[in-house]
Amino acid sequence: MQSPLSLRPVLMTAAWLLTWAFLTVSTHAQPPAEPEAPRTDFTTPVGKQLVWVLKCINDRAASDLDNRFTPRFLEQFTIAEVKDLLATLRDKAFKESEVSLISHEAQPRPDALSCIIGNDDAERYLSLILSVNEETGRIAGMTFSVGMSNRDKAEDRSGPGGNIDGRLGRVPRGLWFGAYEINIEHGGEAKADVRIRNVYEFGSEKRLNLATACRVYVLGTAGARVVQGTLTSQAVSLFDAGGWPAGTPVMKLVGPAASGDVAASDALLLTFGRDIVEQYLKAMQDGADSSLPFLTFKEWGIIKSPDHAELMKEFAAAPSPKRREMLLPEGSIGNLVGANMIKAPSPWTEPAEIETIGWFSTNREAGYAIAKLAMFEADPAVKAAGLDRLWRQEQRGAQGKPAPALLELDPKVWTDTMILGGSEPGVRSLLSLLRRADGRLFSLVICWNDGQAALDEAKLRELASKGLDILAREGRPPEAPAAHPQAPKGGEP
Repeated sequence: MQSPLSLRPVLMTAAWLLTWAFLTVSTHAQPPAEPEAPRTDFTTPVGKQLVWVLKCINDRAASDLDNRFTPRFLEQFTIAEVKDLLATLRDKAFKESEVSLISHEAQPRPDALSCIIGNDDAERYLSLILSVNEETGRIAGMTFSVGMSNRDKAEDRSGPGGNIDGRLGRVPRGLWFGAYEINIEHGGEAKADVRIRNVYEFGSEKRLNLATACRVYVLGTAGARVVQGTLTSQAVSLFDAGGWPAGTPVMKLVGPAASGDVAASDALLLTFGRDIVEQYLKAMQDGADSSLPFLTFKEWGIIKSPDHAELMKEFAAAPSPKRREMLLPEGSIGNLVGANMIKAPSPWTEPAEIETIGWFSTNREAGYAIAKLAMFEADPAVKAAGLDRLWRQEQRGAQGKPAPALLELDPKVWTDTMILGGSEPGVRSLLSLLRRADGRLFSLVICWNDGQAALDEAKLRELASKGLDILAREGRPPEAPAAHPQAPKGGEP
């Protein structure tokens, strides 16, 4: 089987990320100490669009907008928003100084480039990622960004204009969205493989917290073990919490875990072994370190409880080896996990360390993890075990109550679906597998992370609806225009 790195597309996204803020030389993404001479070919499709973008910024006016952007770009942002951004960026972000190309990547492409624009005299810079449709040359993605780790700490030097990190700037800060088509090769065979094709995404460079939707990796481990023939007869060994005592058949836990029963998920994780689930996670991601060690939900609840604020700070700051020591039975966290506590840790109600403690993924990696489940479903052993049906469960939240649904699925369009939801204060995630009526498979990934702003449920629903609409149309021929009605006989048309 090929490595996951070869299975994920590397094409530029067809969405517009706007992450703009103010840069100082000492704190953010800056041009190199000895900038390379720009080597951009301004005659390529993306080079021509770069010339246009810089001209609009410097002229403080976006002109010649006809046929400039792809239809999908304009599904996310209006022409008026584009005009306002480009017309005001010079004054707000560059101290009114003229903007030019400072440096760019070593190997530019005709359809995409990554560069730094700005003004050396004013010491103001922004990173710009620009991509175009290969066939039409229209702008498909335009990203103005800065170093993510320091952006929120940046000093606001915008002057009378105030902080320009407004509505458009805040959307990608805590939200990503990805829609992918799933292609299974040699389904049901030992050499089965899976690939995903990017249909539409934004926020692709982020690695955000999945919260309880991380059980996709525990369920995937279960699928892999069924394929290997090592699961169906296995039973829980030592777990005795949440109503899942030792001796419970592992297969009995899969459905509850898929629905959101965290005790069932923990029982699966501990029965498989933390190291086995971590191996599976590493196979699904380009960089899994931020999610290691892979926590049980019980450990997660103890660490983030307000009862253990100092412990949470210590764990957040610790490197992975130290974290593992803390989880050992004699460690500061393992001791609490094994203790017969009179009461459960107090639940947390405010966002806590959502960028440092938990389970993390990019949208494409999460889309691939869902695609892997779809690949397992084609295996005869998985079908025989009924695992494909066990994964399809109504999502439930705290105390087993039904979780609010983000997707409104038309059964005439989507004939088979699997959804995994996740949440914690400051986090909401949705990973879904969708089979369209024509048999094509898709994964849709939506995640909100924000430690400072309240969950924008309306925005999530809007994105979910838009994502479903995009996938419902993907690859279909455009509808023929309605025929012009004939004029009634004896009358005027």
